[in-house]
Amino acid sequence: MPDGTVRTYLAVSGKPAYLAEIDTFTGKVQRMIPLYVPDSLSTEQPPDTGAQGAWGVSVDSRGTVFVSSYGFGHGYRLPCRAQAIGDLGRPSPRTSCGSPDKYPRPPPSAGACRSNRRHAS
Repeated sequence: MPDGTVRTYLAVSGKPAYLAEIDTFTGKVQRMIPLYVPDSLSTEQPPDTGAQGAWGVSVDSRGTVFVSSYGFGHGYRLPCRAQAIGDLGRPSPRTSCGSPDKYPRPPPSAGACRSNRRHAS
């Protein structure tokens, strides 16, 4: 990480799914962050009740962690040193991997998608 710490991040499926932050050297779980950010203004149908599972984690050069989920299909972002995870929402029908409307950088699922955009870190 940019601050010199070494962490391992795991996407863990379950109800709700969560992002686990682990100290790489000790193996101790530092945090377990549920993949759910309540949004009373959301108009999604069916309403989002949290990720049912997660399958992809990526960390960019700034230490921001991205995680993909299934069930409601949201992407999540945890900036370096942040205490709370952010919900990037569902990709829209016009979104491709790395589209700036939802994902300023490729989400963890980008390895399975094709994009013509180049992304600066």
